[in-house]
Amino acid sequence: YWLFGVSDGVSIIFPMLVSLGLLLLVYDHLKGETYKTWIATAILLSNPWITFYSDKIGVDIPITFLILLAITFLYKARYSIYWQRKQVLSGLLFASTIFFGLLTKETIWFLFPLVVFFFVLD
Repeated sequence: YWLFGVSDGVSIIFPMLVSLGLLLLVYDHLKGETYKTWIATAILLSNPWITFYSDKIGVDIPITFLILLAITFLYKARYSIYWQRKQVLSGLLFASTIFFGLLTKETIWFLFPLVVFFFVLD
C-alpha cells in the first residue's frame, strides 16, 4: 500500500494478478491444443467462484493457483524430460508450493491423494 495508497482499486491488484497467473497456467498446460485450451479456459472462467472472487481479497483464488501449480510440478516431474533431470528442483518447488498453500488455506490437504497416487505409481 505504500506505493499506491489505500483504496478499493489498489486492493484488487493482487487477486487480479493471481487470476491472470491461473489463466496462464491453464494455457501453459494445454499449449498447442487450441480446442482444449478454449474449453478449459471457458470452464475456468464460467466457474462462479473464480469469477466472483477474482477481484476480492481472499484466499480462494491464491489457493486455486497454488493447487494447480503443485499439480503442474508433479506432472512435469513425472512426464517432462527436462524436469526429470532436475528431480531435486522439482521436489523443492512442489514442497514450497504445498507449504505456501498450507499457509494460505488448509484445503490443500485434499491434494495429497494425488501425491500418494504418484508415489504408488512410481
